Amino acid sequence: MADPEHVNRINEQADDDGRCGKQDVVDESRARCKPAPAPELGKIKNATNEKAKRVLDWAPRSREEAIVATAESLVRLGLLKDSPPKAA
Repeated sequence: MADPEHVNRINEQADDDGRCGKQDVVDESRARCKPAPAPELGKIKNATNEKAKRVLDWAPRSREEAIVATAESLVRLGLLKDSPPKAA
């Protein structure tokens, strides 16, 4: 997120029509990201869970178990259209 001082500077440099230069704020925020995420977009990454299985003796959930657990969580949190609101 851009710092408030930078946003104030952008607003002070507003165009005559009152636009505040939001793109400048976005560009400034991107410049502060290290490493910049944009160059990584669209790149194919070959990642596996082999090391976690080997080193940690970890076993991933089956697809079916993962889908059921996700659905149960969505219902429990009240995030589905027809699910009851979550309890406090």
